Amino acid sequence: MFTNQTLWQQGLITYYSRTQLKGMGTIAGQTYTAYIADGLNNDTDFTNDAMHIDLDGNSTIDPQTESFLPGSIARIHNQPSIFEVTW
Repeated sequence: MFTNQTLWQQGLITYYSRTQLKGMGTIAGQTYTAYIADGLNNDTDFTNDAMHIDLDGNSTIDPQTESFLPGSIARIHNQPSIFEVTW
């Protein structure tokens, strides 16, 4: 959270949010790079954002096959998985 002289004179403050987290996740015995990023709502609440998993290991996320909305069912290795972010 910050302000500067110009913002302060207008009675305003603003903030930078942590907009992306990266980690490793294991699904059905295989480890993948996974990301969660603040989506359309820059609200720093990752519980309402999609989980992105680099399933093919090409360092690129295909939004059609590698992004999963919270609570949605994904079939990975022919097994259903549900992704949920909790704090």
